Amino acid sequence: MIDKTHSKKDLINIIHTFNIDLQDATDYNKKDLIFVLETELERNEDYQYEDNIYFIECKKDLLIYLKNPNINKIPIKEKDNIIKNSKEIIKYCKSNGNILCTYFESLDDLKIIANNISYYGDIPTCRRAIKLLEPYYFVEIKMSNKTKMTLQKKEEDRIKNINKYQVNYGKFKITFT
Repeated sequence: MIDKTHSKKDLINIIHTFNIDLQDATDYNKKDLIFVLETELERNEDYQYEDNIYFIECKKDLLIYLKNPNINKIPIKEKDNIIKNSKEIIKYCKSNGNILCTYFESLDDLKIIANNISYYGDIPTCRRAIKLLEPYYFVEIKMSNKTKMTLQKKEEDRIKNINKYQVNYGKFKITFT
């Protein structure tokens, strides 16, 4: 029932997010955790679905999410290729839009690659490349809800800390021992 692409860490996060009653979930290996979680999901109906990063509203949605492959898992070769292309786009942007500094043959190639990597907004290098590319070519970044929520929380924390910095003027004596 639960797809193998979900890591043990992902499953434990789901258990904590939905308050699923499993004692010592971290003590199980992945295979046993999947078995115990499936048993618990069949047995119980009442979980907490409010304010979760998965945007799951009922048990049916949770079962569908666990049955499908994890969308955040990308094969290593593909991920390396995506990061390599993102770095080339960053190089293009840092050279003030000079296509000769990259391996792209034309702007059309760059646009095609940019559209392809925009689907991998969960990878920080891809997000950075697309944001740097905005003055030259606009591409919308696609991200999972989990990444959007994490970035939004980081931004809110950053804004809270802005007013806490204090600058002191005057003469200060610093000694090093």
